[in-house]
Amino acid sequence: MSKLQRFIITESEVDLTSHAGLGLIGGALNERTNLATDAEAIAPLRSDALGHANILSVYVALLCLGKSD
Repeated sequence: MSKLQRFIITESEVDLTSHAGLGLIGGALNERTNLATDAEAIAPLRSDALGHANILSVYVALLCLGKSD
């Protein structure tokens, strides 16, 4: 997986959307967990398939937004 951009949070006049924290969630998953390595160990991946870690990351992000699917 490619390294995500690091965010610097400062006080601003700009309104943040409900989706503003998704970048922070993705960064935390990459830096604080072994999600990609652990997900690869689950099962072999076909060459034309989306990676297990990508699917898990998206699902975690949806859960954090309060969406179940």
